[in-house]
Amino acid sequence: METDTHGLVDAENGLISRRIFIEPDIYQQELERIFARCWLFLCHESQVPQHGDFFTTYMGEDPVLVVRDTAGQVHAFLNVCRHRGNRLCRADAGNAATFTCAYHGWTYRNDGRLVGVPYLKEAYHNELDRERWGLAPVAQLDNYKGLFFATFDPNAPPLREYLGEVAWYLDAFFDRREGGVEVIGGMHKWVMPTRAASCFPRAMATASSAWAPTRSPTLPHRRF
Repeated sequence: METDTHGLVDAENGLISRRIFIEPDIYQQELERIFARCWLFLCHESQVPQHGDFFTTYMGEDPVLVVRDTAGQVHAFLNVCRHRGNRLCRADAGNAATFTCAYHGWTYRNDGRLVGVPYLKEAYHNELDRERWGLAPVAQLDNYKGLFFATFDPNAPPLREYLGEVAWYLDAFFDRREGGVEVIGGMHKWVMPTRAASCFPRAMATASSAWAPTRSPTLPHRRF
């Protein structure tokens, strides 16, 4: 049974009910109605600059693998092996031509195609159609000013239409000079012990990155 969320937000007085932050039913509705349908930010193109570069992230609670394949095209897949649903890539970022599941050894190229299945002849009698069992891609993937966004909804509006007037603010930061911006630094994680286990997980992680303009052949390199 879905929770009635009407009345939880008082826009006129700027009040939000604390139920929004603590009730599991409301959280599940957010995952289904928001995270499963909206365009979500994945990473910046400078985080996967070279062929084979990859970056792992989440869309809601679903692990996602963003990878620039050997031909230079960027893809976003569920970071899950198609065999038994095991997590495929456990690194935060790196460079790889293939990804091999640690469970039963299924191997995928960085374009998502399944290329290796142990005991293909003995266990599957050569009847497994590997073309059908590549990594599951997101429904839509797009790039705006170097920012990669994805959605699980195949019927979602185009990214630029979805961004609407917010695009002006993105332009003001990411497109204010020739050459764009670049993510510098890596992934920073820490553990915070807490008694509030019902509200916060014991292990908390965040990605902290600094932004700097990319080098331009005609303009000096500056950092902010």
